[in-house]
Amino acid sequence: MGRNKEIDIIRALCAIYIIAIFHLNGYYAEVYQFAGNGEVISKMLTIISLGGFTFISGFCLSKYGFYSISDVWEFYKKRLSRFYVLYFLAALTLYLTKYVIGKGWFYNDTQFLLSLVGLSSFYDPIPHTLWYFGMIMFFYLITPLLCFSENKIVRFGVFLSLMGGLFLYDLYFYVDSTLFLYFPFYFLGLFKPEFVFKISKKWSLIWAGLSIILLGALFVAIKTCGLQLPLEWMIIPPGLFLLISLARLLVLSKYITSFLTFVSIASMVAYLFHRHVFGVACMVFSGNSSGPISPIVGLFATIFLFVASYYIQLLYDQILNFFTQKKV
Repeated sequence: MGRNKEIDIIRALCAIYIIAIFHLNGYYAEVYQFAGNGEVISKMLTIISLGGFTFISGFCLSKYGFYSISDVWEFYKKRLSRFYVLYFLAALTLYLTKYVIGKGWFYNDTQFLLSLVGLSSFYDPIPHTLWYFGMIMFFYLITPLLCFSENKIVRFGVFLSLMGGLFLYDLYFYVDSTLFLYFPFYFLGLFKPEFVFKISKKWSLIWAGLSIILLGALFVAIKTCGLQLPLEWMIIPPGLFLLISLARLLVLSKYITSFLTFVSIASMVAYLFHRHVFGVACMVFSGNSSGPISPIVGLFATIFLFVASYYIQLLYDQILNFFTQKKV
C-alpha cells in the first residue's frame, strides 16, 4: 500500500515546527527567542502540532480490529516494534547525559523507568521531550479497549469512561494535563477520521481562512485569560482543519510533496534524537550543552539531523523487515 501523501505532509509540517522552530529556538541567544505575542503564538502552534501528531497516530490505527487476544498481542507487537528500540536508545542516552555533562533530561530514576513503560504521564513532573512518546505508548496500551467493539456508541462510551476514570484518578494521585489535552484527539483519529477529512475536502482555502480567524480569536482570549485547558482544547480543531487544508494545497506540488515526504519519514528519529544533535552542536560552537548557538549553526544542525534520521529510519525498517520475514 502506498503512503498517504496528505498524512505525510501534515506529519512533516508538525515535525518541522516542533523540532526546527520550537525546540531549536530554546538554544538561541535571548534576542532570538520567542517573547510577548510571539511566545503566545508559539505555544498555540505547539499545541496544534502535537495535536496533529496525536490525531494522525489515531488515524493510522483506525483500520485495526480486535476480535481476540491474539489480535491484541499482534497489535502491541507491531506498534512497539516500530519505535521502541529507538525510543529506548534515545531515553537511555538522555538519561546517561547527567553522568557525562552533568545535565540529564530526567529528574530522577523513577521518572526514567516510568517513561520506559509508557507511564510518565502519571508522574509529576513529566520528563522533557520524551514525555510525548510516553503518552503515545499509554494510548497504544488502551487502544484495544477503545476499539474492541465496532459499535460507535459503545466506543464513545468507553472513551467517556476512560476520561472519567482519569479525572477521578487525578483527584487523588496525578495525571498530567497533556494527557487530558490530547487523548480526545487520539480517540477522534480512531473513531471518526473520515469525518475530519471529509468536511475539509471541499473549499480548502475557505476552511483555512476560517481556521485562521478562529485561531486569531483564541489568541485574543489567551492574551486576556491565559492559557487554560478549555482554551487548549479549542485550539486543536481549527488547527487540524488548517493543517489538512494546507496539506490539500501543498500536495498539488510534487516537489514540495517529495520534500515533505522525506521529512515525514525522518520525523520520528529526528524527534527522538534532536536533543542529542542540538546538544553536540552547542558543545562544539558555544562550549555549553544548552547554547547559545547562532541560527546558522541551528540551520545546519537541523539539516544534518533530518538527513541522518531519514537514513537511520530506512535502515531500521530494513532490519525490522528482515527479522519479521525471518520469523514468518
